[in-house]
Amino acid sequence: MLEADLGIFQLSLKNRIIPSCELLKSVLKDNVSVIVAVKRNLRLFRNDLSKTLIPNVNLLLNLGVPECRILVMLRDQTGILIQPTEKFKAIIEEIKELGLVPEKKTFYDAIHLFYAQSKSTRKQKWELFKKWGWSDEEILSAVRKHPFILITSEEKIERVMNFLVNKMGWSISQISYRPLVFMHSLENWTMPRCLVVKFLFSKGVLKKNLTLSSFIGTSEVNFRKRFMDEFCVDFPEVTTLYGGAKDNAED
Repeated sequence: MLEADLGIFQLSLKNRIIPSCELLKSVLKDNVSVIVAVKRNLRLFRNDLSKTLIPNVNLLLNLGVPECRILVMLRDQTGILIQPTEKFKAIIEEIKELGLVPEKKTFYDAIHLFYAQSKSTRKQKWELFKKWGWSDEEILSAVRKHPFILITSEEKIERVMNFLVNKMGWSISQISYRPLVFMHSLENWTMPRCLVVKFLFSKGVLKKNLTLSSFIGTSEVNFRKRFMDEFCVDFPEVTTLYGGAKDNAED
Protein backbone atom coordinates (compact mmCIF):
# COMPACT_ATOMS: atom_id res chain seq x y z
CA MET A 1 0.00 0.00 0.00
CA LEU A 2 2.77 2.42 0.93
CA GLU A 3 4.56 1.68 -2.33
CA ALA A 4 1.47 2.87 -4.17
CA ASP A 5 1.61 6.30 -2.49
CA LEU A 6 5.13 7.19 -1.47
CA GLY A 7 4.03 10.83 -1.41
CA ILE A 8 2.64 10.21 2.05
CA PHE A 9 6.19 10.58 3.40
CA GLN A 10 6.17 14.19 2.24
CA LEU A 11 3.21 15.04 4.44
CA SER A 12 3.64 16.58 7.86
CA LEU A 13 3.17 14.06 10.64
CA LYS A 14 2.23 16.77 13.14
CA ASN A 15 0.11 18.99 10.92
CA ARG A 16 -1.61 16.50 8.62
CA ILE A 17 -1.30 12.79 9.49
CA ILE A 18 -1.94 12.90 13.24
CA PRO A 19 -4.81 15.45 13.01
CA SER A 20 -6.40 13.37 10.23
CA CYS A 21 -6.22 10.21 12.34
CA GLU A 22 -7.70 12.03 15.31
CA LEU A 23 -10.54 13.38 13.18
CA LEU A 24 -11.20 9.92 11.77
CA LYS A 25 -11.30 8.46 15.26
CA SER A 26 -13.81 11.11 16.34
CA VAL A 27 -16.14 9.72 13.68
CA LEU A 28 -15.25 6.01 13.64
CA LYS A 29 -14.86 5.79 17.45
CA ASP A 30 -12.11 3.13 17.58
CA ASN A 31 -8.51 2.69 16.45
CA VAL A 32 -9.12 -0.56 14.57
CA SER A 33 -11.64 1.07 12.23
CA VAL A 34 -9.29 4.01 11.69
CA ILE A 35 -6.49 1.62 10.71
CA VAL A 36 -8.80 -0.21 8.29
CA ALA A 37 -9.91 3.05 6.68
CA VAL A 38 -6.36 4.35 6.32
CA LYS A 39 -5.03 1.09 4.88
CA ARG A 40 -7.77 1.08 2.26
CA ASN A 41 -7.31 4.69 1.21
CA LEU A 42 -4.13 6.60 1.92
CA ARG A 43 -5.66 9.52 0.00
CA LEU A 44 -7.31 10.38 3.29
CA PHE A 45 -4.12 12.14 4.31
CA ARG A 46 -4.01 14.19 1.12
CA ASN A 47 -7.36 15.77 1.92
CA ASP A 48 -8.35 18.41 4.39
CA LEU A 49 -10.93 16.17 6.03
CA SER A 50 -12.53 19.10 7.83
CA LYS A 51 -13.55 20.45 4.41
CA THR A 52 -14.57 17.18 2.72
CA LEU A 53 -15.23 14.28 5.07
CA ILE A 54 -16.96 16.14 7.87
CA PRO A 55 -19.36 18.19 5.69
CA ASN A 56 -20.25 15.08 3.67
CA VAL A 57 -20.88 13.00 6.79
CA ASN A 58 -22.99 15.78 8.29
CA LEU A 59 -25.01 16.02 5.09
CA LEU A 60 -25.89 12.33 5.31
CA LEU A 61 -26.70 12.54 9.01
CA ASN A 62 -28.99 15.53 8.45
CA LEU A 63 -30.81 13.62 5.70
CA GLY A 64 -31.46 10.73 8.07
CA VAL A 65 -28.99 8.17 6.73
CA PRO A 66 -28.34 5.80 9.67
CA GLU A 67 -25.01 6.42 11.36
CA CYS A 68 -24.12 2.72 11.21
CA ARG A 69 -24.20 2.81 7.40
CA ILE A 70 -22.16 6.00 7.25
CA LEU A 71 -19.51 4.40 9.46
CA VAL A 72 -19.34 1.33 7.23
CA MET A 73 -18.97 3.57 4.18
CA LEU A 74 -16.23 5.59 5.86
CA ARG A 75 -14.34 2.48 6.92
CA ASP A 76 -14.70 0.46 3.72
CA GLN A 77 -15.31 3.04 0.95
CA THR A 78 -13.60 6.16 2.21
CA GLY A 79 -13.12 7.56 -1.29
CA ILE A 80 -16.84 8.23 -1.49
CA LEU A 81 -16.85 10.49 1.55
CA ILE A 82 -13.73 12.51 0.74
CA GLN A 83 -15.05 13.81 -2.55
CA PRO A 84 -15.32 17.58 -2.94
CA THR A 85 -18.47 18.57 -1.09
CA GLU A 86 -20.15 20.16 -4.11
CA LYS A 87 -19.68 16.99 -6.15
CA PHE A 88 -20.98 14.86 -3.28
CA LYS A 89 -24.01 17.13 -2.87
CA ALA A 90 -24.79 16.78 -6.59
CA ILE A 91 -24.79 12.98 -6.25
CA ILE A 92 -27.08 13.12 -3.23
CA GLU A 93 -29.50 15.48 -5.00
CA GLU A 94 -29.70 13.16 -8.01
CA ILE A 95 -30.44 10.22 -5.72
CA LYS A 96 -33.12 12.18 -3.88
CA GLU A 97 -34.76 13.04 -7.22
CA LEU A 98 -35.20 9.31 -7.84
CA GLY A 99 -37.30 9.13 -4.70
CA LEU A 100 -35.01 6.90 -2.65
CA VAL A 101 -35.49 7.11 1.10
CA PRO A 102 -32.35 8.05 3.12
CA GLU A 103 -33.23 5.71 5.99
CA LYS A 104 -33.25 2.66 3.71
CA LYS A 105 -30.28 0.61 2.51
CA THR A 106 -31.20 1.36 -1.11
CA PHE A 107 -30.16 5.00 -0.56
CA TYR A 108 -26.80 3.81 0.73
CA ASP A 109 -26.45 1.47 -2.26
CA ALA A 110 -27.29 4.29 -4.66
CA ILE A 111 -24.46 6.41 -3.25
CA HIS A 112 -22.03 3.61 -4.12
CA LEU A 113 -23.54 3.28 -7.58
CA PHE A 114 -23.50 6.97 -8.42
CA TYR A 115 -19.92 7.28 -7.18
CA ALA A 116 -18.69 4.33 -9.23
CA GLN A 117 -20.60 4.97 -12.45
CA SER A 118 -20.85 8.03 -14.67
CA LYS A 119 -24.17 9.70 -15.41
CA SER A 120 -23.78 8.90 -19.12
CA THR A 121 -23.31 5.19 -18.37
CA ARG A 122 -26.42 5.13 -16.19
CA LYS A 123 -28.34 6.83 -18.98
CA GLN A 124 -27.19 4.17 -21.47
CA LYS A 125 -28.47 1.41 -19.17
CA TRP A 126 -31.75 3.27 -18.74
CA GLU A 127 -32.18 3.56 -22.51
CA LEU A 128 -31.40 -0.14 -22.96
CA PHE A 129 -34.23 -1.10 -20.63
CA LYS A 130 -36.54 1.22 -22.56
CA LYS A 131 -35.49 -0.50 -25.77
CA TRP A 132 -36.83 -3.72 -24.30
CA GLY A 133 -40.17 -2.05 -23.60
CA TRP A 134 -39.74 -0.86 -20.03
CA SER A 135 -41.51 2.38 -19.19
CA ASP A 136 -39.66 5.12 -17.30
CA GLU A 137 -41.84 4.40 -14.28
CA GLU A 138 -40.98 0.67 -14.38
CA ILE A 139 -37.27 1.45 -14.56
CA LEU A 140 -37.58 3.97 -11.75
CA SER A 141 -39.49 1.50 -9.60
CA ALA A 142 -36.83 -1.16 -10.23
CA VAL A 143 -34.00 1.24 -9.35
CA ARG A 144 -35.77 2.24 -6.15
CA LYS A 145 -35.98 -1.42 -5.17
CA HIS A 146 -32.45 -2.34 -6.23
CA PRO A 147 -30.16 0.49 -7.41
CA PHE A 148 -27.41 -1.94 -8.41
CA ILE A 149 -29.54 -3.04 -11.34
CA LEU A 150 -27.78 -0.21 -13.20
CA ILE A 151 -24.39 -1.80 -12.53
CA THR A 152 -25.39 -4.82 -14.61
CA SER A 153 -23.48 -4.88 -17.88
CA GLU A 154 -25.38 -4.10 -21.07
CA GLU A 155 -24.44 -7.54 -22.40
CA LYS A 156 -25.97 -9.26 -19.37
CA ILE A 157 -29.10 -7.12 -19.52
CA GLU A 158 -29.55 -8.25 -23.12
CA ARG A 159 -29.05 -11.93 -22.24
CA VAL A 160 -31.39 -11.87 -19.25
CA MET A 161 -34.11 -10.01 -21.11
CA ASN A 162 -33.82 -12.24 -24.16
CA PHE A 163 -34.18 -15.36 -22.02
CA LEU A 164 -37.02 -14.14 -19.81
CA VAL A 165 -39.03 -12.49 -22.59
CA ASN A 166 -38.33 -14.57 -25.68
CA LYS A 167 -37.71 -17.99 -24.11
CA MET A 168 -39.91 -17.83 -21.02
CA GLY A 169 -42.62 -15.42 -22.15
CA TRP A 170 -42.49 -13.26 -19.03
CA SER A 171 -43.93 -9.75 -19.29
CA ILE A 172 -41.96 -6.57 -18.65
CA SER A 173 -44.07 -5.81 -15.59
CA GLN A 174 -43.30 -9.23 -14.12
CA ILE A 175 -39.57 -8.77 -14.68
CA SER A 176 -39.37 -5.17 -13.48
CA TYR A 177 -41.15 -6.13 -10.28
CA ARG A 178 -38.20 -8.42 -9.44
CA PRO A 179 -35.09 -6.43 -10.51
CA LEU A 180 -32.82 -8.61 -8.40
CA VAL A 181 -33.05 -11.18 -11.20
CA PHE A 182 -30.34 -9.19 -13.00
CA MET A 183 -27.91 -9.72 -10.13
CA HIS A 184 -28.19 -13.51 -10.17
CA SER A 185 -26.19 -15.71 -12.51
CA LEU A 186 -28.35 -16.33 -15.57
CA GLU A 187 -26.81 -19.71 -16.33
CA ASN A 188 -26.40 -21.09 -12.81
CA TRP A 189 -29.40 -19.60 -11.03
CA THR A 190 -32.14 -18.10 -13.17
CA MET A 191 -32.15 -20.41 -16.18
CA PRO A 192 -32.29 -23.76 -14.29
CA ARG A 193 -35.12 -22.52 -12.09
CA CYS A 194 -37.09 -21.11 -14.98
CA LEU A 195 -36.81 -24.34 -16.96
CA VAL A 196 -38.13 -26.37 -14.03
CA VAL A 197 -41.02 -23.96 -13.44
CA LYS A 198 -41.90 -23.80 -17.14
CA PHE A 199 -42.06 -27.61 -17.25
CA LEU A 200 -44.29 -27.75 -14.18
CA PHE A 201 -46.53 -25.08 -15.70
CA SER A 202 -46.91 -27.28 -18.77
CA LYS A 203 -48.09 -30.11 -16.53
CA GLY A 204 -50.69 -27.90 -14.90
CA VAL A 205 -49.42 -28.40 -11.37
CA LEU A 206 -48.51 -24.77 -10.63
CA LYS A 207 -50.76 -21.80 -10.18
CA LYS A 208 -50.88 -19.48 -13.19
CA ASN A 209 -50.39 -16.42 -10.97
CA LEU A 210 -46.98 -17.61 -9.76
CA THR A 211 -44.65 -14.63 -9.51
CA LEU A 212 -41.04 -14.44 -10.61
CA SER A 213 -40.09 -13.55 -7.03
CA SER A 214 -41.51 -16.80 -5.67
CA PHE A 215 -38.89 -18.95 -7.37
CA ILE A 216 -36.08 -16.56 -8.38
CA GLY A 217 -35.89 -14.80 -5.03
CA THR A 218 -36.01 -17.86 -2.80
CA SER A 219 -33.03 -19.75 -1.40
CA GLU A 220 -31.63 -22.92 -2.95
CA VAL A 221 -33.04 -25.02 -0.11
CA ASN A 222 -36.53 -23.54 -0.42
CA PHE A 223 -36.54 -23.82 -4.21
CA ARG A 224 -35.66 -27.50 -4.11
CA LYS A 225 -38.22 -28.17 -1.40
CA ARG A 226 -41.06 -26.35 -3.15
CA PHE A 227 -40.43 -27.04 -6.82
CA MET A 228 -38.41 -30.24 -6.94
CA ASP A 229 -38.87 -32.45 -3.88
CA GLU A 230 -42.63 -32.04 -4.09
CA PHE A 231 -42.82 -33.08 -7.76
CA CYS A 232 -39.78 -35.27 -8.48
CA VAL A 233 -41.64 -38.55 -7.84
CA ASP A 234 -44.41 -37.79 -10.34
CA PHE A 235 -42.14 -35.82 -12.67
CA PRO A 236 -38.53 -37.06 -12.48
CA GLU A 237 -37.79 -34.75 -15.41
CA VAL A 238 -37.42 -31.80 -13.03
CA THR A 239 -34.19 -33.25 -11.65
CA THR A 240 -32.81 -33.74 -15.14
CA LEU A 241 -33.85 -30.26 -16.26
CA TYR A 242 -32.36 -28.57 -13.21
CA GLY A 243 -29.10 -30.48 -13.20
CA GLY A 244 -28.74 -30.41 -16.98
CA ALA A 245 -29.09 -26.66 -17.17
CA LYS A 246 -26.42 -26.18 -14.53
CA ASP A 247 -24.09 -28.70 -16.15
CA ASN A 248 -24.40 -26.95 -19.51
CA ALA A 249 -23.68 -23.60 -17.86
CA GLU A 250 -20.43 -24.95 -16.41
CA ASP A 251 -19.19 -26.49 -19.67
